[in-house]
Amino acid sequence: MATAVRLGNEAFVGDDVWQSVEATIDRSGELEFRADDIGHKVEAMFGTNHYVYWRAVAAHDVSKVFVALKHDLFRSGDDFDIWVRNNKRVKYAIDQNVTRVWPDQDEYQLWRRSNPRDAANGLLELLQERFGTGADFEDWLKEKGIDGDFCRAIGG
Repeated sequence: MATAVRLGNEAFVGDDVWQSVEATIDRSGELEFRADDIGHKVEAMFGTNHYVYWRAVAAHDVSKVFVALKHDLFRSGDDFDIWVRNNKRVKYAIDQNVTRVWPDQDEYQLWRRSNPRDAANGLLELLQERFGTGADFEDWLKEKGIDGDFCRAIGG
């Protein structure tokens, strides 16, 4: 089962195109940004009125997304801690036993091993706060040096 958050609102984005953008983290830990564009302009371009495209970040690179988001959104670790305490959807706790068993794991992976659902929800909340509509996610990944695979499907 994947954990998901809608980024921004489903809305018309001009030229009779309706768009919905969503971020998900699946059981394996892979992060995916997915957008659906539906409308007459899409049909004129592709011969069908539904165009789906997504960018996937492999589970082993999701930690880089977490670190980059924390750096972009918070001036210090204290600011992150305040954000966590004020955000009802985010539970941030790293089990000390997990830290002892996997001492070389980064912060996100320790959080994920402690509680996968909380880590996914926390990361998705950070993504929603940073990107809103998700429009510049691809450029942001490139700027941060994080690999992502682009895929698309014409006709949904």
